[in-house]
Amino acid sequence: EISGVAASRINSGILYIHNDSVNPNQVYLTNGNGENKGTLTLTPVGNRDWEDIAVGPGPIPGKNYVYVGDIGDNDSKYPSVFVYRFSEPDLTGKTLPITMNLDSLDIIELKYPDGPRNAESLMIDTLTKDIYIAIKSRNILKVYVPRYPQSTKSASVMTPVVQLYLTKDT
Repeated sequence: EISGVAASRINSGILYIHNDSVNPNQVYLTNGNGENKGTLTLTPVGNRDWEDIAVGPGPIPGKNYVYVGDIGDNDSKYPSVFVYRFSEPDLTGKTLPITMNLDSLDIIELKYPDGPRNAESLMIDTLTKDIYIAIKSRNILKVYVPRYPQSTKSASVMTPVVQLYLTKDT
């Protein structure tokens, strides 16, 4: 079950995808035709409930990063969620499909100020490098943000930035 998809910024035609919860800790590379272009294994972490993936700037200017959101929590029981960040691999001159183990990545631990939540979407602001996480809760949509720079040493409490009330027309 594909849960997230993001387009590469440096590898033309490459898409990063991943599966939902309790699947291997792998990001798959594909193209618009669904062809296998490779597998990236995030060796230091598991896949508790990966929900989304994004590509954007990060700590080193001029480099692009892949952000994997381990942000799902269907039962709203986990005290923290995680975003895993790694440098986008340059595939220039590589024979595809590739297989890579990523042994070094940033682990960003995040907490909601109002208790555990179930999130589905992860977005990166390309100007500020802020991470936005959207949660679903009955008829309310909330968006939270950990501002850049996000800590990789201790948990950060996110700030709610918007709340929208949703109704269903019958």
